[in-house]
Amino acid sequence: MIEKLTILRESDVINENAFGFAVKAYEEAKKYSESEEKINMFITHLAMATMRIIRGDIVEADAEELKTSVKLEVGEKVFALVDELWNKMKKHSPIVFPDSEDAFIYLHLCNVFNE
Repeated sequence: MIEKLTILRESDVINENAFGFAVKAYEEAKKYSESEEKINMFITHLAMATMRIIRGDIVEADAEELKTSVKLEVGEKVFALVDELWNKMKKHSPIVFPDSEDAFIYLHLCNVFNE
C-alpha cells in the first residue's frame, strides 16, 4: 500500500499531506482488519477524497440520512467499530472533512468490515 501511495504522490495525484494522512490511516486500519485488499481500496479512496476536498471539490449529500442508512445496513457493532476507527484516523487528517464527505467515509469504511 505504501508503494502505491508513493506512486500517487510522485505522480502529483496526491500531495505530501494526503500521503502522510493515508499512511497513518493505513497503520490504524491494519490494527482493526486483516483484509489487506479492502483496506487498500479504502486507503486509496481516502487519499483521493482528501485531495478532492483540498481542491474544493466536495461531494454533497444528506449526511445524517446516509449515516443512518449505513448503520441500519451494517448493524450497531460494525458501525461502532467504524466510528471508533474513523475518529482515530481523523486525528491525523490535514483537513476537516465536511459532514457529507464524512458520511461517505463511513460508507466506504463499513465496506472494509461488512462481510
